[in-house]
Amino acid sequence: MKLAEFQKRNPILFNALTFHKNHKGEYLDFENYPYLRGIYADASRNLGIMKATQCGASEYAVVRDFALAMAGFNVFHVLPTDRILTRYVKERFDKSLFFTPEYGGAIRTNSVTMKQVDKGTISFVSSNSTANFTEFPADDAIIDENDQCDQDNIKMVEDRLANSTRRSTYIVGNPTITDFGIHARFKQSKQYMWHIKCPKCGQWYHPEFLTHAVEQVDDNVWTYKDHEWQQTDARDPFMFHDCGEPINRKQDGKWIAMNPGAQDSYYHIGKEFSTQVSMRELCAAFSRGLDNEAEMQRFYNSDLGLPYTQKGSFISVDELNAAVREFPRVLSCRSPCVCGIDVGNSLHTVVNHILPDGSERVVFIGELKTLEDIKQLCIRFNIISGVIDAMPEIRMAREVSAFRKWYRCEFHSAKSFDKIEMRHIADGKKAMVNRTEILDAVATKIREQRLLLPRDAASIPDFYRHITALTRVFNETRQEYNWVGERADHYLFALAYATVARRITGISV
Repeated sequence: MKLAEFQKRNPILFNALTFHKNHKGEYLDFENYPYLRGIYADASRNLGIMKATQCGASEYAVVRDFALAMAGFNVFHVLPTDRILTRYVKERFDKSLFFTPEYGGAIRTNSVTMKQVDKGTISFVSSNSTANFTEFPADDAIIDENDQCDQDNIKMVEDRLANSTRRSTYIVGNPTITDFGIHARFKQSKQYMWHIKCPKCGQWYHPEFLTHAVEQVDDNVWTYKDHEWQQTDARDPFMFHDCGEPINRKQDGKWIAMNPGAQDSYYHIGKEFSTQVSMRELCAAFSRGLDNEAEMQRFYNSDLGLPYTQKGSFISVDELNAAVREFPRVLSCRSPCVCGIDVGNSLHTVVNHILPDGSERVVFIGELKTLEDIKQLCIRFNIISGVIDAMPEIRMAREVSAFRKWYRCEFHSAKSFDKIEMRHIADGKKAMVNRTEILDAVATKIREQRLLLPRDAASIPDFYRHITALTRVFNETRQEYNWVGERADHYLFALAYATVARRITGISV
């Protein structure tokens, strides 16, 4: 293949092999990092990496930025926050620009957020503002640290690609929890896993810490596969293949697709084979996690490049079942009640009867369709306070919030967790609350069995599925906890809005 044809067919691999230098002024090292070759050679339109930290994926993004822009394409590169954006541009992109003469000769416009390189343009944007996702016509989109980005805003990336004939994407990041973000995307992809060949038995296998470095002997009791190794030894502990052969972590291998029928090419990279981190360090991080759920989450996400869901970080089916009592749902109730409505394709609605001891019974669970349905509900139940989702049906929310004792709810990010800001405005009444805190309150009420469910709760379509849809995770970028998930969650938010309504009444819990 002629050089010009090679460059046109795969400009990313061409730049990586011929002239690209990283932020340290070094050429890319495929000899000591053989797993990177297949990723650079993959010309799939939709590519992604679910990864551990410090495994070479960030450098791939730099190469991709430059290569596609030099080939005449517009690149839309999304990072979680302005601070991370500035750090990436100054510490990664600009330093590679400085050390690589071919890049320096191609640059036309050079600001922090906009780079014109030959005929192409790179737009760097942070995910935390919807205004960043307008106007720029992109051919390629990069979503960097996917799980740390604003999940609602990054959905608009597709709009930036709509008029391109290329419409390619590269999505990368550390995973957080199961079936969310980068892990959800990975599961729907070809699922490339790095395999090496055992010199003893000839089997190709994927090196995994939890399979080849340690083994479980009892509940929360693990031992090293390298039974001769002691922490005082100078050498690293070995990983062992199933046949008993010690594993050479850094030997050459090949990528094998676990789901070859899928369309998108996503790769998984863990530190078992990808970095200079020693097995001793990985074993120490795992040991810390055995007694600390937060440390175990960090070990899975940052070292193994795998999702991890902490115990108690989501509302479980067992917790819901424990809150079920032998009372039926009812069509009306004259005792004091509060109501919450979440707006989706229909109006997912709950009505909670406030008991004399301060606990609540969920006596109505169902889907309403119209404003008239809400009015009829208010006639049948003695609703002393009601709250409806302010979005996306703005007009309906305004009309409902004009009812006596009803509010529409918006979320704010203030750290004053337990305060509700209430406003009386021309088109109704508004309550503003912290999203994380109010969902925490719902989870606590269920776990403490102060929110009781009717006897048929488990059989109500979508009810359990919605309540268990979100998981509470720590966002390291924003240094705060958030409830996140990929599934529909309407009934969970209906309960959250009913909780806001209860607080508005002033009736103590």
